[in-house]
Amino acid sequence: MRRVQRREGRLQSTMAKPNNYVRRARRKWPGAIWIIGDGPYASVSRCPPGETVMLFGTMAEAETLKSFIDSTGCGESCRRDHHAVELTIKRRPTLG
Repeated sequence: MRRVQRREGRLQSTMAKPNNYVRRARRKWPGAIWIIGDGPYASVSRCPPGETVMLFGTMAEAETLKSFIDSTGCGESCRRDHHAVELTIKRRPTLG
C-alpha cells in the first residue's frame, strides 16, 4: 500500500494559487488547531484546548472579532487570551 502525502487545500490541478497568508500563519502558530480565512491580519485565541486563528483583510475586522470574542468567550475553557495581530514578513538581509 502506497502512503499518500497529506496536503491542505485543493488538488494542484484545481487550485489557482496557494494562500500565502495561511502559510505565514501556519509558520507563526504551528500548533494551531485550525486556521481559516484570508488576509494579513489575524484574530487569535490562545485559550484551551489550543490556538485558533481567523485571518482577515483589515485590522478593523480582526479587532471587531476579537472584541466580540472578548465579550462572549470563545468556549468552555476560555481564559480571555485573545489577540489581533498583523502577519509580518521577516525579510532576510541582502548582501552587497
